[in-house]
Amino acid sequence: MGELSDYLKEEYSSEGYLRQSYFYLQWEYSRKYISLKRSIIDSYAIIHNLNPDEYKNKRLLLKAVIDVLKNKLHDIESEISTEND
Repeated sequence: MGELSDYLKEEYSSEGYLRQSYFYLQWEYSRKYISLKRSIIDSYAIIHNLNPDEYKNKRLLLKAVIDVLKNKLHDIESEISTEND
């Protein structure tokens, strides 16, 4: 299971996945009622090294996941701009 988990974490760290997830979760967060099940948001959290038990509701957890994705995308963009300099 550890190998699969490592593989998935690597796959879920790709820029395309991060960007797509960020925009989808941002849209979901902007809705009045979040339609995603808590277990789905928990999965996003675990993949991105967050402890879902630390968040008392879906909205707080979703915001935390969005913040992590935003930071990862910012790091990728910074890396790309550094390479181009």
